[in-house]
Amino acid sequence: MQRLYGGDVTVTSGVSVSMLKDINDAVSGQITLSDTSAILFGSSSDLVDAFAGTITTYTGSIVITDEPSTSQLASIND
Repeated sequence: MQRLYGGDVTVTSGVSVSMLKDINDAVSGQITLSDTSAILFGSSSDLVDAFAGTITTYTGSIVITDEPSTSQLASIND
């Protein structure tokens, strides 16, 4: 997949799983989240996609809305 932007991105407002997936799809650089404490809700596959890139360590709660596989849970936790 070709990314639209090759640089790093800083997100200064709150982010949802859907937004984070879109940012990951568009950016090949590092993603820095200014707010890492919000609660994120999403399916295990959406959360894996949302955290697939190089992202700031996330310290907020994550709510998985379906039953994740072991590999999905490991990816989300990393």
